[in-house]
Amino acid sequence: MNDEFESSLYSRGQNPTLTILRKKLAALDGAEDALLFSSGISAISVPILSLLKSGDHIIAVDNLYSWTIKLFKDFLPKFGITTTFIDGTVFENFGQAATPQTRLIYLESPNTFCYELQDIRKVTDFAKSRGIITMIDNSYCSPLYQQPISMGVDLVAQSATKYIGGHSDVVAGVLTGSKAVLKKSLITSS
Repeated sequence: MNDEFESSLYSRGQNPTLTILRKKLAALDGAEDALLFSSGISAISVPILSLLKSGDHIIAVDNLYSWTIKLFKDFLPKFGITTTFIDGTVFENFGQAATPQTRLIYLESPNTFCYELQDIRKVTDFAKSRGIITMIDNSYCSPLYQQPISMGVDLVAQSATKYIGGHSDVVAGVLTGSKAVLKKSLITSS
């Protein structure tokens, strides 16, 4: 038996089927690894809660998925994490909203409801120059039409309920990125 199968201590958390799915989804996204969650909003919430702490600041684009707005406006402030919402179609807004406490820039391009676009490469270059993590909800495009990892994004979340499940009979979420960033987001067995 190899190490991959021996590390399957709790089958819902890690098993050979999930390992294969993680590898396939990471490959689709052009990422090193993937984590699977019980929903798309879980794939968004868990890394944010893992990576940020009280006093940290997020820059997020306007017109996000409704549960993401609720997370940023209602839930994170209870933990001392603030969010500034900006018009992401204007690149200069990112620089104007950045503070020394900014730890995350959150994108959704195109936005789920308005289809607004952000200049992903420009935003990731800006973020890297300041040591800020970037994250995007790529549910609308899916990895078939857009691979944000190749544009410098650190973490890519998507709802697997939509295009991956395809029949609305599965509720799941996916988070992809480098193994190093995913390890910071959640302890993985790989």
